Amino acid sequence: MARIVDGVTDVPTAGTRVRINNTTERVLWLYMRARTANTNNVWFGSVTIAANRGKPIAPGGAWEIDPGRYNASLIFNTLYLDTDTNGNDVEWVALVE
Repeated sequence: MARIVDGVTDVPTAGTRVRINNTTERVLWLYMRARTANTNNVWFGSVTIAANRGKPIAPGGAWEIDPGRYNASLIFNTLYLDTDTNGNDVEWVALVE
Protein backbone atom coordinates (compact mmCIF):
# COMPACT_ATOMS: atom_id res chain seq x y z
CA MET A 1 0.00 0.00 0.00
CA ALA A 2 1.33 3.45 -0.92
CA ARG A 3 2.10 6.03 1.73
CA ILE A 4 3.52 9.54 1.97
CA VAL A 5 6.94 10.17 3.57
CA ASP A 6 8.87 13.40 3.93
CA GLY A 7 12.21 14.66 5.11
CA VAL A 8 15.17 16.95 4.68
CA THR A 9 18.46 15.85 3.15
CA ASP A 10 21.59 17.82 3.98
CA VAL A 11 24.65 17.75 1.74
CA PRO A 12 27.39 18.65 4.23
CA THR A 13 30.30 18.55 1.76
CA ALA A 14 30.11 19.89 -1.77
CA GLY A 15 31.27 17.34 -4.33
CA THR A 16 30.26 14.37 -2.15
CA ARG A 17 26.98 12.75 -3.17
CA VAL A 18 24.41 11.95 -0.47
CA ARG A 19 21.47 9.55 -0.70
CA ILE A 20 18.13 11.28 -0.34
CA ASN A 21 16.87 8.32 1.71
CA ASN A 22 18.50 5.00 2.60
CA THR A 23 15.41 2.79 2.32
CA THR A 24 14.67 0.36 -0.51
CA GLU A 25 11.07 1.55 -0.85
CA ARG A 26 9.74 2.10 -4.34
CA VAL A 27 9.25 5.79 -5.16
CA LEU A 28 6.13 6.49 -7.21
CA TRP A 29 6.38 10.29 -6.94
CA LEU A 30 8.96 12.68 -5.48
CA TYR A 31 8.80 16.45 -4.97
CA MET A 32 11.93 18.32 -3.87
CA ARG A 33 12.51 21.95 -2.91
CA ALA A 34 15.92 23.45 -2.33
CA ARG A 35 15.93 25.68 0.74
CA THR A 36 15.99 29.40 -0.05
CA ALA A 37 18.98 29.84 2.29
CA ASN A 38 21.09 27.57 0.06
CA THR A 39 23.96 29.24 -1.75
CA ASN A 40 24.14 27.80 -5.28
CA ASN A 41 22.53 24.78 -6.90
CA VAL A 42 21.74 21.36 -5.55
CA TRP A 43 22.04 18.57 -8.12
CA PHE A 44 19.70 15.55 -8.34
CA GLY A 45 20.53 12.23 -10.00
CA SER A 46 21.73 8.67 -9.56
CA VAL A 47 25.00 7.21 -8.31
CA THR A 48 26.89 9.14 -11.03
CA ILE A 49 25.69 12.52 -9.72
CA ALA A 50 28.23 15.29 -9.18
CA ALA A 51 28.21 19.03 -8.79
CA ASN A 52 27.44 20.43 -12.26
CA ARG A 53 26.06 17.06 -13.41
CA GLY A 54 22.42 16.02 -13.12
CA LYS A 55 19.24 18.01 -12.64
CA PRO A 56 20.05 21.40 -11.04
CA ILE A 57 17.71 22.85 -8.43
CA ALA A 58 18.40 26.52 -7.65
CA PRO A 59 17.94 27.95 -4.14
CA GLY A 60 14.19 28.15 -3.51
CA GLY A 61 13.54 26.13 -6.64
CA ALA A 62 11.56 22.93 -6.82
CA TRP A 63 11.43 19.84 -8.99
CA GLU A 64 9.10 16.89 -9.27
CA ILE A 65 9.65 13.41 -10.66
CA ASP A 66 6.63 11.20 -11.31
CA PRO A 67 7.62 7.67 -12.40
CA GLY A 68 4.25 6.30 -11.19
CA ARG A 69 2.58 8.23 -13.99
CA TYR A 70 4.29 5.83 -16.37
CA ASN A 71 3.59 2.70 -14.28
CA ALA A 72 7.19 2.76 -13.12
CA SER A 73 9.03 3.34 -9.87
CA LEU A 74 12.51 4.15 -8.59
CA ILE A 75 14.21 2.64 -5.56
CA PHE A 76 14.75 5.36 -2.94
CA ASN A 77 18.35 4.48 -2.09
CA THR A 78 19.41 4.93 -5.74
CA LEU A 79 18.54 8.67 -5.71
CA TYR A 80 21.29 11.14 -4.76
CA LEU A 81 21.99 14.82 -4.24
CA ASP A 82 25.20 16.80 -4.58
CA THR A 83 25.79 20.51 -4.23
CA ASP A 84 28.02 23.37 -5.29
CA THR A 85 28.33 24.64 -1.70
CA ASN A 86 28.79 22.88 1.66
CA GLY A 87 25.69 22.53 3.83
CA ASN A 88 22.90 22.99 1.29
CA ASP A 89 19.60 21.25 2.09
CA VAL A 90 16.65 19.86 0.15
CA GLU A 91 13.19 19.32 1.62
CA TRP A 92 11.23 16.51 0.00
CA VAL A 93 7.97 14.60 0.09
CA ALA A 94 7.44 11.26 -1.66
CA LEU A 95 4.76 8.70 -2.41
CA VAL A 96 6.32 5.29 -1.75
CA GLU A 97 5.32 1.65 -1.47
